[in-house]
Amino acid sequence: LGALLFIMVSPRKQKGVRLAVVLLFFGVCIVGFSVLTDTRLPIYFMPCFLSVLTMTFLMIFICVRGSLMNVAYLCIRAFVLGEFSAALEWQCFYYLMTMFDAKWEMICNIIIFAAVHLSVFAIMYLLERKYKEYNTRLQIQKKELIQALLIALGVYLVSNISNISQNTPFSSSFPAEIMMIRTLVDFGGVMMLYAYHMQLRELGDRMEIEMLRQMMEA
Repeated sequence: LGALLFIMVSPRKQKGVRLAVVLLFFGVCIVGFSVLTDTRLPIYFMPCFLSVLTMTFLMIFICVRGSLMNVAYLCIRAFVLGEFSAALEWQCFYYLMTMFDAKWEMICNIIIFAAVHLSVFAIMYLLERKYKEYNTRLQIQKKELIQALLIALGVYLVSNISNISQNTPFSSSFPAEIMMIRTLVDFGGVMMLYAYHMQLRELGDRMEIEMLRQMMEA
């Protein structure tokens, strides 16, 4: 859903039926791959993670009009948003299962999954749609891409620090605390990247105004 969101608010190569076919194809591939490779073995985590990230990048690349750096930038934002949405889903599910002593029921899991992801998608779409016109002029350079990548890497490492080591001041061995850390850090990452995107727009507008002023003076 994160990739779909940024495809919707960006200039697109594909439209109509072709866009729907591409989204459906990659959606089935990503979900199917995630289900087939559902394993707790650490050795498979990084290859599976990189495979899903590659499919997400290809989906955005095929659908969105722009440079490779633009596509990579959108992929980074989609990844962090997806991390937050998944963390929030599990946070809500764990809370309901423990606080209300609910039984493990597939229907309950599906309801929470749909409610959380659709809510996050709707809220972020309302925030992002006002940048739709600006995104047609978006030109991400190497510096901006590296900064966004560093934010995403920092968020991902800190949010998953308890899975890496439980002997740090920022990690925990309790499931509730692990989920809370992940959810809050991922939320912070989403907000930081959103604020960074706002800053890029402001800088871009200032540069355009300055160029117009110089042209008028000339």
